[in-house]
Amino acid sequence: HGGASAVAVTVTWHAESVEVTVVDDGTGPQDGAVSPDSSGLAGLTQQAEMLGGSLWFGQDKATGGGRLRVQIPRKTAV
Repeated sequence: HGGASAVAVTVTWHAESVEVTVVDDGTGPQDGAVSPDSSGLAGLTQQAEMLGGSLWFGQDKATGGGRLRVQIPRKTAV
């Protein structure tokens, strides 16, 4: 949706959780333009919460593009 030309995916293992971060260099979400109830984000959030985790989506400060972060407890991620 954001017209990105590059996307970076990072998976980080923490002591208690696994974190997946996706960052792009597109236009990014504008303040208030992305509803957390939109069907795509709502579905992803629901899946993360079913695993005891969380999801955050917003603008990446470094690139101005989008940043999606999902964090899931390791006990359910492994």
